[in-house]
Amino acid sequence: MGKLDGKTGIVTGAGRNIGEAIAHAFARDGARVGVIDLDQALASKVAQDINQEHPDAALPIVADVSSSADVQRMVSEVAERFGGIDILVNNVAITDHKNILDLEEDEWDRVMRVSLKSQFLCAKYVAERMVDQGRGGRIINMASTSGHMGRPEATAYTAAKAAILNLTRSEAIQLAPYGIRVNSVTPNQIGTPVGLDYVPESRKVKNLVGRPGKPRRHRGRRPVPGVRRRRFHDCVRCPCGWWRACWRFCILEPRSIALGSCPRFITAPSRCS
Repeated sequence: MGKLDGKTGIVTGAGRNIGEAIAHAFARDGARVGVIDLDQALASKVAQDINQEHPDAALPIVADVSSSADVQRMVSEVAERFGGIDILVNNVAITDHKNILDLEEDEWDRVMRVSLKSQFLCAKYVAERMVDQGRGGRIINMASTSGHMGRPEATAYTAAKAAILNLTRSEAIQLAPYGIRVNSVTPNQIGTPVGLDYVPESRKVKNLVGRPGKPRRHRGRRPVPGVRRRRFHDCVRCPCGWWRACWRFCILEPRSIALGSCPRFITAPSRCS
């Protein structure tokens, strides 16, 4: 028996990297999963791999999650196929590599649509479905260490990821009365950079362990002090110290969000200690 038996999840940007790993983990824990990506080949490949190990557990859907019409269609398709939606992982993002002097308005708008507006749209229409179902739910918004600090080589991406942190706080407060828990997770340099399918040799690693993280198709192996039988991804740096968190806590632990030494990373005030 898996811990997510009978549940249905949606993972955006599930064609590669973190999204792909989460989709596989959902299926291993017993959930059915909507594998959402703009690239049909990537979505189909991930769903095919999942279905080979867990028959009929994955549904590939091609959608532009910055489009309201596409998001509503995607939500309806997943709900109709699997009988509802219990979990949403807002994972998709794109980035810019420009400072404010070089960044053009159209690129700013594109990054904001894909990295921020998509999270609003997906949360809105999935939450509406969850409220109608009357059984609560879980929404996990992927933030980034770039949302907690300035960067010399990115402008729109850092702004979008910072906005996601406060969007998460508002969603958590607004949806808590319906039994919907909303959290954010802040990864740090996991897999290939946003928008690339390779790791540049010049990429600098800025975390305490001195190496990039890897999207895992199995659970992490680093326990947090005081938490038994839980597993986590790589730690990330903040100005006050470090913390470790795992998306599994957002789904399975009603009183847990980002665990560690820095309150700045506690991004969802509802139902947490």
